[in-house]
Amino acid sequence: MVVCVAIQLVEKFNTVRNITIASWKRQFAIQLSLGEQKNAVELLRHVHEQLIQTVEEVRSIHRNGMQQRREAEGELARLRDDVQKRLAAPTQADQGR
Repeated sequence: MVVCVAIQLVEKFNTVRNITIASWKRQFAIQLSLGEQKNAVELLRHVHEQLIQTVEEVRSIHRNGMQQRREAEGELARLRDDVQKRLAAPTQADQGR
C-alpha cells in the first residue's frame, strides 16, 4: 500500500514536472520572441528615421543644385552678352580707318 502511494506520488510529481517545464519553456520562448519583436520594431523605427533624414537631405541638395544652376545660367547669359557686345563694338583699328 505504501509502495503504491509512493508510486502515485512519483507519477504525479513527474506529471507536474513535465507540465511545469513545458509551460516554462513556452513562456520563455514567448518572452524571447517578444524581446526580439521589440528589437525589430526599434530597428524599423531607426531605419525609418534614417530614410526620412536621407530623403530630406536629398531634397535639400536638389533645391541647392537648382538654385546654383539658375545662378550659373544667369552668369553664362551675362558672359555671352558681354562677348557679343565686345565683338560687335568697333575696335581701335576699325575706328582709325
